[in-house]
Amino acid sequence: VRVELEKFTTSCQDLGGNVKRYPSFLVISDLPCNPQDALWNPNCKLVLFRYRRPPLKKGGEEEETPVPPAKRQHCNVCGLKSFKSIVHVRQFLALLTNCDEKEMITTIDNICGSKKLPTPIIKSVFVQANQSHCYHQFESFPAIILNTGIGSVKVLIYASGSCVFKGAKSMEQMRSANKYLMTCFENYLEAIRRMQPT
Repeated sequence: VRVELEKFTTSCQDLGGNVKRYPSFLVISDLPCNPQDALWNPNCKLVLFRYRRPPLKKGGEEEETPVPPAKRQHCNVCGLKSFKSIVHVRQFLALLTNCDEKEMITTIDNICGSKKLPTPIIKSVFVQANQSHCYHQFESFPAIILNTGIGSVKVLIYASGSCVFKGAKSMEQMRSANKYLMTCFENYLEAIRRMQPT
């Protein structure tokens, strides 16, 4: 999608979006919601970047077959609660730019999720039970950081039992990370049992 930022700004505002303009990109919030999608997050934000020049060869020469401008425009979308909402963002962009949404390429860089463990945890015991994959800085950050070893997925684990997953690129990675977390939680429960007097 190649668009003129000034024209795009006007179109967004006409549809009710809130646009903040920066030198080379726009940040769009208050996107029109699809009332049929109960999982649409009103905090969704879309960042539209100006198209980039193709990378230069060594010596400063341009590539012989530079990437067409139409394929250099890119957007970052954050704040979605479902994959279904990605479809609505694509439709929104297609409406604003008068292009075919099927020509848009979608990649997923970071899926965030959360879950609640069934019991509060003692953070120091959890770290001891899973030493090889945990690290923490309790004096400056209240959560354990668990490196799952599954892609770039990390889990922030709070004493309340609340967990935040960050960095997954697919739902399969998210499911695998959840299984790994439950294994670590079982290690923790076993460590608690060993600490109890018989």
